[in-house]
Amino acid sequence: MVDSPSCVLCSCSQTQFWWEHKGFPFYCCSDCDLLFLAQTSLQEAMDRNKEIYDGIGQKVVEKVEEHQAGKREKHFAILRRLEPYRRTGKILDIGCGQGGFLRSAQERGWEPEGVELAPHLAKFVREHYSIPVHVGTLEDLELEEGSYDVIFFNELLEHIPQPRPFLTKVYSLLRFGGAIFLRTRNHRSFSASFCQEKWKELPFFSKGHVCFYSPSTMKWIFPQLGFRLRSLRTWGVSLHPRFASDTVGYRLAKVANKIMDPFAKIFRKGHRIEVLALKNK
Repeated sequence: MVDSPSCVLCSCSQTQFWWEHKGFPFYCCSDCDLLFLAQTSLQEAMDRNKEIYDGIGQKVVEKVEEHQAGKREKHFAILRRLEPYRRTGKILDIGCGQGGFLRSAQERGWEPEGVELAPHLAKFVREHYSIPVHVGTLEDLELEEGSYDVIFFNELLEHIPQPRPFLTKVYSLLRFGGAIFLRTRNHRSFSASFCQEKWKELPFFSKGHVCFYSPSTMKWIFPQLGFRLRSLRTWGVSLHPRFASDTVGYRLAKVANKIMDPFAKIFRKGHRIEVLALKNK
């Protein structure tokens, strides 16, 4: 019998096998509730992750204007929430993609910077918006510590194989009282519980995701690293993937999604998690 690996977030040795996806075993931590890819498979998964993002970089650039137009008002809504934390005006978007959020921040008077793994995307943002974008992983970059008012990353944390060093680096880059704003997937959602095996077949599982979080994980890790949780919420229900081959069931589940969404918010069972946390003074 193979021993269970220690948790990649809290180092707890009490983990249990959760499931296997395309040959990659995932384990869940009994302490912090992180669902993570076993270390034995990590390098292979990350190599595949890099191939995916190197390949899609140019395709995304080709549709960038159409994509960003639909996101602009959503970005502005987030930036309005972050306005109380503006001091120097510096904001960093990690995994900035085609630069939509950076562009919106620029329009609202922020001094934006980005971090991006795909060279095609970084080049696009620099050339079209004159916004500095650093290519590489955050851990490998030499950025000024304590210099950012806000650090933002959307649907990124699930790609990070070693989340604790990553979040520690984020903490070091923020000024005291600065804010971290993130969104990621919730493996304790109604969607995950109801869809079961079908949840693993959703598109985001094929995009190099190696860690999945829950509200319990967030409540555990951020105080550990010196952050104060300002806001923790979830939203969104997707029950319909379980009925992909059943037309009637699929349609009924789509209706159920809307009915269940308010309960998902109340009980923090939505399939997306949003965290706003402040660096303690």
